Amino acid sequence: MDVYAKNTVEFVTVAVEYCLYLEKIREKNREDLIDVMRKILPLLYLKASMVDKPESDEYGDVPTYVTEIQYKQMRAALAEIMGDFDDYESEGTPCSLSEDLSDLWQDLNDMAMNYKSGDREISEWALGRCLQHFETYWGPKLIQAMGRIHVLRFADKAEDND
Repeated sequence: MDVYAKNTVEFVTVAVEYCLYLEKIREKNREDLIDVMRKILPLLYLKASMVDKPESDEYGDVPTYVTEIQYKQMRAALAEIMGDFDDYESEGTPCSLSEDLSDLWQDLNDMAMNYKSGDREISEWALGRCLQHFETYWGPKLIQAMGRIHVLRFADKAEDND
């Protein structure tokens, strides 16, 4: 895997932008959050999809940077902004937009911090692990979150048309 290939760098760039936005979430409001997520989530999915898969599914130990406390703080901040609009159902399963977005943030932030280290092997492992989680975990959560964001963004217009 070429950690400096165009598609990889673009994915990492969008991931970093996502993380930076969420790290300033306490300065945002619900309308802004929905507007930004409506644009960045599809881009994040596209960019992750375009990165060449690593040759191996074996990854060494890479540091994690997001602590459980930081994760809980992020989720709580997002839940506070979303208020009554945080919880939803997807195919009959209870979900939470704050959990979906925090899960993405955790994986992407850990990957980005390792990538930033400049150590090629650590960067490869971190990217490989992140892309593996994209396929199995946060990719589906991202799609789920996009659905919720879409509903929230256009709910008023749908009601106006009824």
